[in-house]
Amino acid sequence: MIERSEWLKQMREKAETIYDLWAPMCGFETDEDAAKARVEAHVQYLEEFIRRVPSRSNVLSAGCGAGRYDGMLLDAGHSVVGIDLSERLLVHARKLYPTIRYEQMALQEMSFQNEFDGAICIEALEHVFPEEWPVILHGFYEALKPGGVLYFTVDTVSEEELKRSYE
Repeated sequence: MIERSEWLKQMREKAETIYDLWAPMCGFETDEDAAKARVEAHVQYLEEFIRRVPSRSNVLSAGCGAGRYDGMLLDAGHSVVGIDLSERLLVHARKLYPTIRYEQMALQEMSFQNEFDGAICIEALEHVFPEEWPVILHGFYEALKPGGVLYFTVDTVSEEELKRSYE
């Protein structure tokens, strides 16, 4: 029988493969294309996040994918570091926002220390098993400067869907 930690690692590797396969369909050609793909509720909360972080802040965009929300951070004058599990999604993000530093990294692998005034993680945590959320949230805690602001989202699912997923 396989240990749970090894199984989680294998699931992360499978997820990376899947996201890399989806990458060609998820890329944006222009900032306007990325803006059209943004979820309005996230835009509203992200605007509030931007008001709460100091001007010209260093901001982490975790689980950034192809950079859907990163343009908003740049437009607000922030320096952005984007991380994502999928290198192929990051290729699209780099083309769209060449001034952003993008790194391939799983949320569970964050090792930043006191680097960011703010961090966002939109539409990413639902792709991670909940038992790994404490590790990720601790990673955000370590990455943020004292008083830093974190905006993250987690989609919820029905109990039936959750059971099917775990099977």
